[in-house]
Amino acid sequence: MGSGEPYDRGVLSPTFLAVALTLFVVLLLPVDRLRRAGWSPRAMSAYLLTMLVLGLVLVELPGPARFLVPILIIGYLAPFVTARVGLDRFRPARQPTITVERPPIKQVSGPARDVPRPGTEPDDGTAATAAAGSPASDDSEAGRTSRSE
Repeated sequence: MGSGEPYDRGVLSPTFLAVALTLFVVLLLPVDRLRRAGWSPRAMSAYLLTMLVLGLVLVELPGPARFLVPILIIGYLAPFVTARVGLDRFRPARQPTITVERPPIKQVSGPARDVPRPGTEPDDGTAATAAAGSPASDDSEAGRTSRSE
């Protein structure tokens, strides 16, 4: 205890720590975008570390600011811009091919009256001839005379 020098370790200033923490939180947004785009964890960590170091160098050394500010802006915005969407604006939109499969047509009307049903035949042939030959019904004159004869 008698060395006479105060206990002094190289401790970072609270301002530097606050800037580093703020920069880290702000950079989590593009890192999340990269995660959703399918980047590997190693690539996302490298991006975060690079951007964090560049940001802290900018804070500590204001000399290279005119070079670092554009790099940081482009590096921050790049994950939000996708090349595919950017190029699709210049290409004409493709019309999707639509294929429609229609079910077979159902026959909703019954069979014609003059056609006998399968498996049945008229017993004397008069009912099929009367229905097919004339539109007159059984109450008409033609029907009464033919039956009376």
